[in-house]
Amino acid sequence: MKCADGYDINLRDANHYESITVDQFQTAPVFIKGGFKQNTQLIHTIWTFNSSSAQVILLNKGNLTLENLEFNFTINSQRNKKDGFDQKGCDANGFIDLSNEVEYCKSKEDLTANSGKACPAYCTKGSVTKECACDTNLPSYPEDSSGKACPTYCEKGSVTQNCTCDTNLPGFTVAQCQLELKCKFDLVHQEVSDCPCLSTGDPRANQACPSYCIRGYATTNCSCDTNLPSYPVDSCLKEKNCSFDLIHQPVANCPCLATGDPRAGDTCPAYCIKEQATSDCVCDYYIPDYTIAQCQKEKACKYNLVNQSTTDCACLSTNDPRAGKACPSYCVKGQPTSECVCDTNSTGFTVHQCQKEKLCITDLIHQNITDCPCQSTGDPRAGTLCYSYCAQGQVTSECVCNTNSSNFTIQQCQKEKLCITDLIHQTVYDCKCLSTGDPRAGSTCPAYCIKGSTNQSCVCDTNTSNFPVDQCKKDKACKYDLANQTATDCPCLSSGDPRAGKACPAYCISKNTPNADCTCDSNPSASYPPSTCQSEKQYCQINSNSSVQKDSCICTGTNYPYGCKCPTDPTQLSGIPKDRCECRSWGDPRAGKGECPSYCIKGQTTSNCACETCSSIYPSETCEKDQLCIIDLVHQTKADCPCLMKGDPRAGDICPSYCKSKSELTVNCVCELGSSYPQATCERDKLCIVDLIHQSVSNCPCIAINDPRGESVCKQTEIDPSDPDPTDPIIPDPTEQDPETDQEQGSVSKEDEEGEELKKEESSSSSLIWILYLSSDQQIRIN
Repeated sequence: MKCADGYDINLRDANHYESITVDQFQTAPVFIKGGFKQNTQLIHTIWTFNSSSAQVILLNKGNLTLENLEFNFTINSQRNKKDGFDQKGCDANGFIDLSNEVEYCKSKEDLTANSGKACPAYCTKGSVTKECACDTNLPSYPEDSSGKACPTYCEKGSVTQNCTCDTNLPGFTVAQCQLELKCKFDLVHQEVSDCPCLSTGDPRANQACPSYCIRGYATTNCSCDTNLPSYPVDSCLKEKNCSFDLIHQPVANCPCLATGDPRAGDTCPAYCIKEQATSDCVCDYYIPDYTIAQCQKEKACKYNLVNQSTTDCACLSTNDPRAGKACPSYCVKGQPTSECVCDTNSTGFTVHQCQKEKLCITDLIHQNITDCPCQSTGDPRAGTLCYSYCAQGQVTSECVCNTNSSNFTIQQCQKEKLCITDLIHQTVYDCKCLSTGDPRAGSTCPAYCIKGSTNQSCVCDTNTSNFPVDQCKKDKACKYDLANQTATDCPCLSSGDPRAGKACPAYCISKNTPNADCTCDSNPSASYPPSTCQSEKQYCQINSNSSVQKDSCICTGTNYPYGCKCPTDPTQLSGIPKDRCECRSWGDPRAGKGECPSYCIKGQTTSNCACETCSSIYPSETCEKDQLCIIDLVHQTKADCPCLMKGDPRAGDICPSYCKSKSELTVNCVCELGSSYPQATCERDKLCIVDLIHQSVSNCPCIAINDPRGESVCKQTEIDPSDPDPTDPIIPDPTEQDPETDQEQGSVSKEDEEGEELKKEESSSSSLIWILYLSSDQQIRIN
C-alpha cells in the first residue's frame, strides 16, 4: 500500500477476500487496482467477501476508483443480482444496494437504471412500497410490509449496518448496541479498549492495533491474519514461533539455523568451535574470526583428510591417511630415511628413538659413535670419530673398506688389507715386498741390508735410522756397481778399483807410469809392488814431527812431516791431520771421524756437517739451503724453511706467534713445544675457540652467549671435568719420548747433539699437524 495524497491500493492475489469502508474527503481519493498478466492476457482480480459482511465496499464519502476488478457476490436474501456500471475497466457483476445511501444517490443519480434518474421516494407510514426508501430521520420507521423497506432492530452479536438499537431489549443496552455497531461499521475510529483488535480486516492495523504479519517479515508484535489464504494462520504462527520462540520449537517445524540457533547442541547440531571441530558440528555462518570457509576446511582436515591436499591440510605427525602419498611416510624402526617423519603416537618406536635414528642419516657428522655406529660407506665422520675409508694403494691397518666404492671394490680392498694385517701369510704375487718392516724379509722377500755387511741381493730398509737408505744404496752401489759411481759417492779404492784410470787415478805399473798422478796399488801381489811404488813415488819416510823441504815427499797416514805434499788420491788422506792436509769437500775418509766434519746426510743435516760436492744423492745446493734453515733461520722464507714448533726466531713475523697462555690464546697462534704453557693443554684450549661445536663441556665449559653447541649439550650439569670425553681427540704429550728415539740419540756423537735434537723436535712437530686448526685466510706449514 502506497500512502500519498490519498490511497493507492494494489491487490496482489488472484482472489481477494475483504470488506472495506471508504470514508475519505474528496481531496484524498482512493484508487484500488487489481489484475495481473498471464501469457500477455490481462486477468481480473475476483473480489468477494465472507458471509458476515453486508457489502464488499462501503463508500461513505470520497472519490473511489476501481480498476481490473471483478465482483462476484450476492447481497440480499432473494439473491437478486444487478449488473454494475463499468468504469475504467471495472466489471461489476452483482447487486449494488444504494437504499441506505441517500446522499450518495442524490450525487450519483445515474448509477442505477431503476431509479428513474432520481432517488427513490421516502416511505410513508401505511403506504410502504417496494421502491420507496425509509427515512431514518423520522421518529419511527414505517412498518416493514414490503420485506425490504425499513431496518430491523439490532441483535446482539449480529448487528448490521441498517439495524437500529432497541431501547427496550434486556441484556443488550443501547450503549452496548451502539458500541457493537461502531466496532463493526466504524471500527477505524474506535479505541482498542472499546473494540478489541480483529484477527483480520481491522482498519486500525499498524496503528492502534498490531500490523498483520507479512510472509517472510513477521515481527514479534504482528498479528496473524485469519482471512488471508496466501498466508494461512498456521504458517504465520509457525514463522513467528521460529523467529521469536525458536528454542521451544521442534526441528520438524523450524529447521535448524545456520547461525544463532538457541537449540544448537540440543535438538540441533552444535556449532563448530575453532580448533575444536567435531564430525557432527555445523559451521556457523556468522563468526567473524572463524569464517565458514575456515570451519569447513578444519572439518575436512579432520574427517575427510584423505582427500585433502597438503596445501589446505598440513601433514599430521601421526595417523595421517596420506602418509606415503601426499605426505611423507612415517619412519619405521631400523629403516628410517631422510624423508620420513617420526610418528608421535607410536609406542614401539618413540619420537625420541626415531629422531635419534634420523640424526644418524640427516646429521650423522655431528653424532657420536655410541648413538650412530660407523657406517660401512658414506660416513662423514670417516677420518675423525670413525676410521678412514681405505684408498687404493694407501690402505692402512686401521682403515675400513668402503662397501659402496666402484673404483676400489671391497674384494680389492680386503685383499690389499691382508697385505698389512696378515702380510706374513701372503704371496709376493698378491702383496709386493715392502721396503721396510716386511715379515717375509729373508724368506719369500729379500733380506734387508745390514750396515757393514751388505750383499748384492739385500734391499735397503727405508725405515732404519742407523743405516739410512741413501747410505745403504750408496754402499751397495760402491760395492756391486762401483764402475758406474763417481769418486765423490764412492771413494777410490787402493786396489782393484774398476774406475782406475777414469774417475780414479790409474794404478802405477812402474815409476810415474802411466802418468805422474798414478797411485800405488796396495795389492802385495801387484806387478809393481806397493813398497817399491811408494819408495819411488817419494812418500815421506821421516818422522811426522820433523820438517822437510816443501813438497819434497808425499804425506802418508804414518809420516806427515811439515812441508810434505798432500796426496792427490783422497783415499790416502786417512790418518793425516787437517793441519797438514785440509779437509776435502768430497771423498775425504777422515770426515766424521773427528779430524774433519761429517758429510751431511739428507734428512739429518746439522749446523756442523759439511755439504759434499758432486754428490748425486744429496746435491750441495740442497744441502746448503737446509743448513741455512739451521744456522741462519731468521733470514729465510717459509717456502725454504717451514715454521718450527719451537724456538723459531720468525715467530710473530712471517710465522705465527707462539701461544703464551690461555688468556692470550688466539685463533692464529701456535702451541709451542717445551713451553711453560704445555702443548697438550694449549691444543685443547685452542679447540674451544676454533672447533667449539664438537667439544665436550668438560673440556670447553659453555659460554653464556652464542654457544654453537646449544641447549642440548650445555643444559647438562654436574660433569666431572676430570672425566675424559671419548669424542675428544687424543693429544699426545710432547714430553713423552719414544724409547727407540732415546736409543738412537745415544748413538749420536756429541758434536751432532744440537742438530739431532732440532731434528727430533721437527719430527715431533710433524706428527702433531693433524690437531692444528687454521684460519681460512692463512695456512701454516709445520713439518
